[in-house]
Amino acid sequence: MSIIRRLFGGQQTRVNDPTLGSLALQDGVWTGRVTWEHSALPFALSVHRSDATPSEADRAVFEALTRNYPALQPALQDALFRLSKSKRQIDRAPQELWKELHLQGVGIDQNGNAELIFGFADPDGPGGAFLVSVHGSSVAALEYID
Repeated sequence: MSIIRRLFGGQQTRVNDPTLGSLALQDGVWTGRVTWEHSALPFALSVHRSDATPSEADRAVFEALTRNYPALQPALQDALFRLSKSKRQIDRAPQELWKELHLQGVGIDQNGNAELIFGFADPDGPGGAFLVSVHGSSVAALEYID
């Protein structure tokens, strides 16, 4: 069904959420673009709740992430640095690497986990994406995708 929808422009379900913004349901995932005070650039947002519209729990995860993002920065820097060190052999301090990356996307799952996707801000710089998981105040490095 999703291939037919892509080829022939089938109807999408849309919702305007007061916290998460304008989202469209496609291939079982609510997706949209979001801005917040922690980033000059908008980023992709996906909410994995295909059976219903985004819930209060999804909003709470996003609001907590927004509120706690500055306090999470040291743990995020460390996770990103560990991923870069193991996969790219980048030899720079966590703070230097942090300045070169920007948030490209946030995914929220039904268990209250958020996955953050970071990429290099310079389009001519190295490619790849860094995936980090956030659950409450816990941050875990997931993987680097080249």
